[in-house]
Amino acid sequence: MGNSSKRKPAAKAKPQGVVIAGPNPGVVDGHFFASVSGLLIHDAANRQAITRLGGAMWLESSPRIYAARCDLVRTFLDETGNWPEPPQWLLFIDADMTFEPTVVDQMLDTIERHKDKDIKILGGLCFAGGRGQGAYPTLVVVDDAANWDPSQPMSLGRAYDYPKDTLVKVNATGGAFLMIHRDVLEAMEKKFDTFQGHPNPYPWFREYEQNGQQFGEDIFFGVAAGSIGYSTWVDTAVKIGHRKTYTLDEQSYEANKEALIQRAEGALDGNS
Repeated sequence: MGNSSKRKPAAKAKPQGVVIAGPNPGVVDGHFFASVSGLLIHDAANRQAITRLGGAMWLESSPRIYAARCDLVRTFLDETGNWPEPPQWLLFIDADMTFEPTVVDQMLDTIERHKDKDIKILGGLCFAGGRGQGAYPTLVVVDDAANWDPSQPMSLGRAYDYPKDTLVKVNATGGAFLMIHRDVLEAMEKKFDTFQGHPNPYPWFREYEQNGQQFGEDIFFGVAAGSIGYSTWVDTAVKIGHRKTYTLDEQSYEANKEALIQRAEGALDGNS
C-alpha cells in the first residue's frame, strides 16, 4: 500500500456559511420582506447556508450608506468567535431589493461550478435608473483599473448590454446585492487602513472625491478589491429587482434596451 499511512489527511473544507447584511432606513419594502422570508424558508429546508452555518444582521443606516456597510463588515469579522465554524461569506442585501428564494443556492453553485476562477466577489444582476431614463444594469467598467491610484481621476463607463444567464467580470457593481468572501474583507482591512495619507475607518466602502469626480462606495469597493487581486463577478442568471414605487428589473431594462445600447460605452462578454 506504499506510504499511505504517512499521508496527511485532506484538509477539512470550510463550510460555506452565508451571513446576510441588511442596511436599511428603518422601514422596509413589503416585497423585500417577502423575498427575505422566502429565502430563509427555502434555505432552512435545503442547504442551510444561512439558517445553520451563517445568520443575518440588520442595521438601521444613516444617509452615509458606506458607514453602515463598514459597520456590518466589522461586525461580521469581529463576531468570528461566536460561530463554531466561521461563515465564509457576507451577503449584502439592501432593503429595496426583491429576489427569488433560490438566489443563495444559485450563487454558491456558480462559485462551485467555476472553481478555476477562484471567485471571492459575486453580485446578482441589479438595475438602477428611473421612469425618465429607464432601467440599466449596475455593471461598471473602469479604464486601466489594474493601475488604480486614488489620487488620480478614473474613467468610468457602464456596460449597458450583457450576455444573459452567465458569469461576467466587471470592475465594480452595485453593493445592493453583493456576496463577498471573508478573505477579501480581511485583506482590504489591512491594505486600506490609511487612505489618501490619513487613517481610514472605512477600508471596505467609502465615498470620495478626486479632481471634481465623485465616486460612490460600491465603486471604491470594486476597484480597491481589484487592485489587490480580487476580481468582481456578476452572475446575470441571478436576477434582482430594485423597488421604487415600481420595480426596476430585467423586464423594464429590456423595454428600454435599444435606447441604452445606442449610447452604450461598453458591452460585456460572458464568462470572461
